[in-house]
Amino acid sequence: MDPSRATLISNVEILVVGPVSSANVSAVFIFGDSIFDAGNNHFNRNCSVQADFPPYGSSFFHRSTGRFTNGRTVADFISQFLGIEFQKPFLEAQLAVMNGSRKDYPSNGINFASAGSGVLQATNQDWGVISIQQQLRQFQALVQENQAMLAEVREFDRPNLQAWCSPHCSIFTRPCWVCSGKGPPARCTAGVFGAVYDIVQRFRAIPAQYRFSDVTNACCGDGTHGGLLQCGREGYKICPNPNAFLFWDYFHPTEHAYKLISRALWGGKSSRIRPVNLKTLASTP
Repeated sequence: MDPSRATLISNVEILVVGPVSSANVSAVFIFGDSIFDAGNNHFNRNCSVQADFPPYGSSFFHRSTGRFTNGRTVADFISQFLGIEFQKPFLEAQLAVMNGSRKDYPSNGINFASAGSGVLQATNQDWGVISIQQQLRQFQALVQENQAMLAEVREFDRPNLQAWCSPHCSIFTRPCWVCSGKGPPARCTAGVFGAVYDIVQRFRAIPAQYRFSDVTNACCGDGTHGGLLQCGREGYKICPNPNAFLFWDYFHPTEHAYKLISRALWGGKSSRIRPVNLKTLASTP
């Protein structure tokens, strides 16, 4: 694996470590909440925030995966644009390594996101979610224990990784460029800010242009706006065409909405993502 080609994604900001090539970005590391969770909460038996039952995942995977939508998330689409496989949830990969069903962690990156987590350590801790801080600690431990597999981040030991994330430039802040290490910087982190809120508000303002017929109600759920009962719970209702809806359940977008958001982040103008889009960032030498 080329040590310069790795991507880290959080639910607030997308970070690319070092120079990369869009033709060969080999690994993506994801942090965040239910917008990005690919199944970590499913493997966390102490967690009550779950989407590991039908009809979640029904439109693309044809089974529930732990993703809080009917198909792929933004992280999945970005991986497809980069030409790499979807990232496995960290807890799933960890379990497989521990029980011997696989020898090493996947070489295409890892998804650490946990639905219900937030910027604050205490956010929803009574629900058993994995905080953003804990996700970063899991990543740090993985780097330390698997230097050969995670060569693309081998220059960031634990102290440097902490300094890289905070206070110089937190992954929760606005766009920035940060170089780690002492002396002349040999390696930098590029931060780009995606205006996801503005993108979604555009969907709501001119829905027909994006092939939405409903940008208010959830496709799956029940009650007012489909928001009084979680999708998949006893008594839920589901729309016949999820692609026509902005929202899949009471909180999360549909796969169609995620696809549109992903396209805006990948190849959008500066009003959608700045200072450069992900396609440009990924092709910068």
